[in-house]
Amino acid sequence: MTVQPGDTLTLHFRLAALNGGELDNTFGAEPVVVCLGSGELDANLEKCLIGLEPGIRYEFTLEPQQAFGHDDPTLIRQIAKAAFVGGVPAPGSLVEFIQPDGGALAGVIREIGSDQVAVDFNHPLSDCVVRFEVEILAIG
Repeated sequence: MTVQPGDTLTLHFRLAALNGGELDNTFGAEPVVVCLGSGELDANLEKCLIGLEPGIRYEFTLEPQQAFGHDDPTLIRQIAKAAFVGGVPAPGSLVEFIQPDGGALAGVIREIGSDQVAVDFNHPLSDCVVRFEVEILAIG
């Protein structure tokens, strides 16, 4: 049995920049359950899973255009300092904003000015060659 579009998978994965910056790693922890096509996993990563067999650890190296794309300068936004309840975190900190529809949007603090804070909403691995390691534990 191999992975097909729409399958629900139990898996372990590791996602990191090729230069070593790790974003997420479930190996050695609880596996995750994802349903392909639901948006839980980036569509480019889902493509890597199609046709894989359970029980084998796979590794993919993805260029930026195959993974999370290139940085988009329009996704760096200036936000008023007053919008940060409890103070502005240090540059490099990941912050989360709740959108009007209730969804969350994550960004990284890039620069703190006198009244404004530059927040980068590009994916943390945009512009990076990405290493995606995965092991499918179960399909179903």
